[in-house]
Amino acid sequence: MENNVDFLYNIPGMPPNLINPPKGDAFACRNDNALKIDYFEEPPMFKISENHSASTWLLHEKAPKLNKSRFRKLEKRVINE
Repeated sequence: MENNVDFLYNIPGMPPNLINPPKGDAFACRNDNALKIDYFEEPPMFKISENHSASTWLLHEKAPKLNKSRFRKLEKRVINE
């Protein structure tokens, strides 16, 4: 018997409080790569492709460059889970 079960990747931590949202990026406390600005200012939307945008300071031109292999591993994990 084949077991076709799809698993949803979960982000550690609690979701933001929608009644009293935090200042800055609502998901900063759940982001291992959060920047200092994330806790004070909400990030703008950055267009990634024709059909995709992301709201993260990590895409800002002055943001520090992160190890992309770490994101590729996470991406593979999310897709394969």
